[in-house]
Amino acid sequence: MKKCIFFIIMISSFLAQKIWAKSENSYKSGKIIGYLTKPAEEKFVDHLITKIKVPRRYVVEVFAKDLEAPRIMVEDDEENIYVSIPNTGEILLLKDANHD
Repeated sequence: MKKCIFFIIMISSFLAQKIWAKSENSYKSGKIIGYLTKPAEEKFVDHLITKIKVPRRYVVEVFAKDLEAPRIMVEDDEENIYVSIPNTGEILLLKDANHD
């Protein structure tokens, strides 16, 4: 019985290594064309919000417009939003003045 279990473990290990090696090589082939991290730029217009798909009970709203290529947004404990603008080297503070 012990020999049978050992044999099954050895075969399983061997097959797992073969499958792993095969899957590891499968993603290395192919040619990358274009940008992976830079999507096409599109000027924002209000009707584009309707194209964003979110789960039920979620709402998408515009809270800031005309920012020049913002990259990162962070919210602090007081609900202020900090936005980085890499092209200008600025970090903007957006305050919710009307608390909506």
